[in-house]
Amino acid sequence: MIVRQSGELKVKGAAQHDASLDASRKVILNARESLIHKGEALLDGLLEKSGSTRRPFILLVDNDEASASAIVAACQQKKTCVLIPLPKKKDLLPYVVRETGINLFVDPQAKLTTDLPCDKKSPVPWLTDSTSEEGGVCMLTSGSTGLPKIVFCSWTSMLVQGTATYQRLFPNGPCRFVCASSIAHAYAINALFAIYTSPFGANSELFLDMDSFVPQADSSSDKPTILFGTPGTYSRLSASSHSVSLHNIQAFSAGVALPPALHESLKIRFGLHVLQNYGATETGGICVEDVNASRYVGISRPNLQAVGLPWPGVQVRVDVPSCGRLCCPDERGEIAVLTPWQCMGYVQQMMLIPISRDGFYYTGDGGYVDDDNLVFVGQRLRDPVRFRYQGFDLFVPPQQVEAALLKNPSVSDVLVPLVLDDLDDKSTPKKPIALVVAPSTDEMALRKWCAENLPPILADIEIHLVEFLPCSPAGKLMYSITKQ
Repeated sequence: MIVRQSGELKVKGAAQHDASLDASRKVILNARESLIHKGEALLDGLLEKSGSTRRPFILLVDNDEASASAIVAACQQKKTCVLIPLPKKKDLLPYVVRETGINLFVDPQAKLTTDLPCDKKSPVPWLTDSTSEEGGVCMLTSGSTGLPKIVFCSWTSMLVQGTATYQRLFPNGPCRFVCASSIAHAYAINALFAIYTSPFGANSELFLDMDSFVPQADSSSDKPTILFGTPGTYSRLSASSHSVSLHNIQAFSAGVALPPALHESLKIRFGLHVLQNYGATETGGICVEDVNASRYVGISRPNLQAVGLPWPGVQVRVDVPSCGRLCCPDERGEIAVLTPWQCMGYVQQMMLIPISRDGFYYTGDGGYVDDDNLVFVGQRLRDPVRFRYQGFDLFVPPQQVEAALLKNPSVSDVLVPLVLDDLDDKSTPKKPIALVVAPSTDEMALRKWCAENLPPILADIEIHLVEFLPCSPAGKLMYSITKQ
């Protein structure tokens, strides 16, 4: 589990690892042909069990050969499917069935298919839409503010981005590709399609986790090695007992910027220099740091991170944020993008909804683009917190409340979350809520400090002392909570 504690990303508990799983299922040699041949036989056999090979389905995805092969087969056969990561099955399966109207569940690892109960329209509107006739894949966003969105992408878009990726990262020959984050998501799934579209895919190798790759990292190979990871990946690597040189690897991280201390630890222990990848489920890749990252030396903005130049064909602009959202210093507005491999829209209540009126995706990130088209990313642009004070509904930027609380010398980290309404409760919270990391003090002392130091409207803030702030594997804070 990845958390934020005292402003730094940390690993909480041991990484989950299934020792019973045959390691060979995590390593695919001659990757392109292996994925194609095994995937076709596997998916055909599973769909035949359901009584129809034409039905859309929900695919349970782990980082293993069966899942990767099934995804490639679905693309080849122009099926429509929804990807659910294995750890999220229990929490998200009923939600996905309800929103998409798809109730055929496929588990490629267990080789099982199941018809799930579903109150659906017949026919399901979005599945009869002309935009989905050629099939495609639905992926889930991180859900850092509530339930994840269900994002529908055409297979054509996936292949276009795969082509751009191999042309950028391994244009001259086969590679070793390490997927150290879930292939159910837009970032790592791109590795499958880079190998699939590459003329060198037949001789490339695919590693579906770090544990399967590290024992072979020192082996002599003339193939370039590409690593797709997240802050969670690199935090666990830094905390591990591995002793191996990774200096020849092209390593990328998606999500929040790696803390400087983690960057330094990876360089010293493994010779590993990690470059930033910037993208979204809705857009795929937006920017990537140049392999020659020294070009950015001397280009700095104190509150922003340089994430590189846009991928070819990607348009980036900076717009005025929506009402109530504040930019931090150095941010010029909200980053909006349009990519050649952008999604078709969101699936909501069995309908396909465009992501915006003009086709641009509004990332929710503050940022800036300089005259050389170098993109800088700042903080998330967050909705104001709403609460009731002396008969008035007030809206206050959460960053301002957090900044005020951080003036307390005992507070090392704080988050003022967005409180989500229950379906049957639309009342306004009576006071803002703050999740506070302050190991050297207690709740009573914090309340007394707030009463003495904060403005009257915040003096009665509801304090919850916590050990840490929870994050996604990409290091993104979970910005929302429910009233319970």
